[in-house]
Amino acid sequence: MIKIPGYHIQRELGQGGMARVYLGIQQSLEREVAIKVLSTDLVSDPEFCERFLKEGKTLAKVSHPNIVPIYDCGEHDGVYYMCMQFVSGGTLEDRLDQGRLPVNESVQILKQVASALECSHGKDVVHRDVKPANVLFRDDGTLALSDFGIAKTTRQDATQMTAVGMTIGTPAYMSPEQASAKEITPKSDQYSLGVLFYEMLTGSVPYTAGTAIAVAIQHLQAAIPSLPIELNHLQPIVDRVMAKDPEERFNTLEELIVTLDKVSVDTSLGQKTEIIGPAHKVELAAPTQPKRKPILPISAGIVGAGIVLGVLYFFQDRAVVPDPTPTPTPTPKPVLDVAAEREVIKWLDIAETHRSIGRLVEPPGSNALEAYKKVLEIDATNADALQGVGNIAASFEALARERLEEGDIDESKLLVTQGLTADPENSGLTQLKKQLDGR
Repeated sequence: MIKIPGYHIQRELGQGGMARVYLGIQQSLEREVAIKVLSTDLVSDPEFCERFLKEGKTLAKVSHPNIVPIYDCGEHDGVYYMCMQFVSGGTLEDRLDQGRLPVNESVQILKQVASALECSHGKDVVHRDVKPANVLFRDDGTLALSDFGIAKTTRQDATQMTAVGMTIGTPAYMSPEQASAKEITPKSDQYSLGVLFYEMLTGSVPYTAGTAIAVAIQHLQAAIPSLPIELNHLQPIVDRVMAKDPEERFNTLEELIVTLDKVSVDTSLGQKTEIIGPAHKVELAAPTQPKRKPILPISAGIVGAGIVLGVLYFFQDRAVVPDPTPTPTPTPKPVLDVAAEREVIKWLDIAETHRSIGRLVEPPGSNALEAYKKVLEIDATNADALQGVGNIAASFEALARERLEEGDIDESKLLVTQGLTADPENSGLTQLKKQLDGR
């Protein structure tokens, strides 16, 4: 068990891609605390460690009843830690596992999280990973937003964590800006909050697919799905917060909160309200005849036709095509000894850690691609490593095609070059390179 002066570590509470969280006792005040400890795989990166401590100090200045307060952060014997309030009432994810929430409860949760985010945005901090697992409940029923671990300050001197063209966040809740590696602003958190609201009201996220890339593409181009008929009066709010164009969302989350209060009052009285956005006006009324948007196929409303081609390329090599010839007997897979198996597991874990925080091909010596290649040096047929390399290449291809569709030839060429570094034999990237070489 780790040791940190001034704290008695009791047990591990959980872990993620970047850190483990422990339950501890802050000895000076004799109170329970949660202690986030940076993964050992990331401690070797001085820049990342510096960012971790900087964010702890920044977040300690953000005081709001719906944000988990930070008590302390520091380093001891190579252990980088952040101490915060221990919130023991479970998560919103736990509650959603039981199904959708009542409308009134969903609205109240939305308002509290929106208020917390509005406060953090006022301190120039964008969360970037708003999701049910990061919404915690205290024993008294109040909630607290946690895990600003990949938060990004909006100041110009903020350290960037992403490789060129890559993103950070959780695919199901990722804004279109995150999915396409564009500039992240507070309105990105608003979109993720809209996804959260939709899930609370319906019991499921708006977009699902077989791969993270396919989900990201739906955030970019798929129509916003409709709420159940009985919730039709809330559809304009979902449409507004989940608008593909950030400029069409609410100007601030305070504006969203005020609108929710008006909707609650006006619809209960059978009156009519209008939600007016920067570029459009949506009429809101107590539901009579449902106004539902059709759920368009993924090819409709294309933000970039190249993205769809990227998905097709991603799946074409995996398509099952009937073959009339007899299937040859496969070569037996070599059996790894115990030491080799341990190395494979270790490097797969390291690769997943890097992948989860966007370190796909950079920095040199500490990224997902190199970790997957370590696995393949030990076991050339390892399915997880081969899939990981393929996913990295497919990510670059999808983004390269989007940049090409936008007319950014240089950026598209750069993304293709990075993708071919991951998988030199990738057919989609090879064809795209030939296409770009002719320009």
